[in-house]
Amino acid sequence: MVATNFAGKPWTQETMGSTLNYLYPYNTRKFGRKKFVADVYGFDYYPIDWARLYNARVTLLADALKRMHEQTYNLVPVMSFVETANIRDDVYAQYGKNRYYSDPDPMYNTPTPTPQQLNMLIWLNVVHGVKGINWFHFFADHTEDNYRVMAQFLKDITELTPVVLGPETDITVTSNSNIPGNRVDTMVRRYKEEIYIFAVRLTEIDDSGMSAEHNDVITTFNVSGAGSGAVEVFNENRSISVSGGGFKDVFAPNDVHIYRISAGAGLDGSDTQGESLERTGFTVLNNLMKGPSAESVVRIVSSEAGSINVKIFDSKGKEIITLWDGYKEAGENNFPWDGTDANGKKVGSGVYMVHMKAGGYTEVKKIVVVK
Repeated sequence: MVATNFAGKPWTQETMGSTLNYLYPYNTRKFGRKKFVADVYGFDYYPIDWARLYNARVTLLADALKRMHEQTYNLVPVMSFVETANIRDDVYAQYGKNRYYSDPDPMYNTPTPTPQQLNMLIWLNVVHGVKGINWFHFFADHTEDNYRVMAQFLKDITELTPVVLGPETDITVTSNSNIPGNRVDTMVRRYKEEIYIFAVRLTEIDDSGMSAEHNDVITTFNVSGAGSGAVEVFNENRSISVSGGGFKDVFAPNDVHIYRISAGAGLDGSDTQGESLERTGFTVLNNLMKGPSAESVVRIVSSEAGSINVKIFDSKGKEIITLWDGYKEAGENNFPWDGTDANGKKVGSGVYMVHMKAGGYTEVKKIVVVK
């Protein structure tokens, strides 16, 4: 196997200079005919560590990966290097000023990527078609928190490998998060009878190396061919309601969410809401409540009219509030909770349990409140 690694910066520009010599559409002048010169392309671009010195940006990383796939007709797999530590600190300490790093002024240093930034960068590479991840720490030590992010990614990507490497699908996903400061990039795959949507919020950094974007954004996804049902959020112990082929979710800076939509949500193009009414179903919309104005909704779909009971308990089993205890008609019923107790006082941060009873069926789900 032959592999070559590209410096990432030229790929962020329309004019890529000598890099063109390695690309199939342009390398006749170098090799006498068009040819692929490697079995695997490597790629390195560090939007956290290079932000101040080279004006690097997370959005430019995404654009560079897209350009690389386009210029190789998506026929050559790409492996990417992801910064996992403060890589420039080590360069300054060992080498000082040299021809590769011409300005060792410590003012250009950026902190080690936070665990949230690292997780965002890893999955952004996956969303943009990278087939392998290389950890780049340049002989510096990882923080324990970043090491845990790396270990969790290895566990998750191992489980999701058949999905990520599976074929693309004709099902499309669009969203309203497509502008700077509110950009969520997605990748869609179909595996067996389920659709997976990998979604990453691109988040730039400020002069201190921390996230320059501080507000949560609400993203609306529209999925072609989907009807109504529920979306399971991978590894987050929550689900989101799909209605009319769409659903909403909250993205904090650097957030990554992976959604799994089963055939029960009408992926064959039919709306299965009628089927869902033949049974009792419980859903908690937005079970991660962030900020003072956050609200969650408990949704119960029942095929028969009758008594419904919905209560919120804290993690110690103390009852916080009764959202509903009484009669409801058959169909879909929604019970909002604004994070207050029975006296109207806001509850503190923590894990809360939603106890739901309807039609002889009982279920318990979690809501996490973060101030």
